[in-house]
Amino acid sequence: MDLTDKTTMVRQGEELDLKPVEQFLKDSIPGLTGELKVEQFPSGYSNLTYLVEAGDKELVFEAQINKTRIKGKFDLGKMVSRGKLEI
Repeated sequence: MDLTDKTTMVRQGEELDLKPVEQFLKDSIPGLTGELKVEQFPSGYSNLTYLVEAGDKELVFEAQINKTRIKGKFDLGKMVSRGKLEI
């Protein structure tokens, strides 16, 4: 039995604002190229977890959210600007 959490399309209402994320990543990781591709690990609701691919790199983002399920669009750009994103 395979218990690996496979990524899927990002759930509606839990999308990332990719523009600030892409800028942050390209500023932080020398040589990072390519368009960002984002998928979501579907099992989490208290912490949203995303797989972000750029070129040959795969990065996992975990967004710590309040214990209640989020209702609106999650803005990872705010985490980036507030220094809450760790690479």
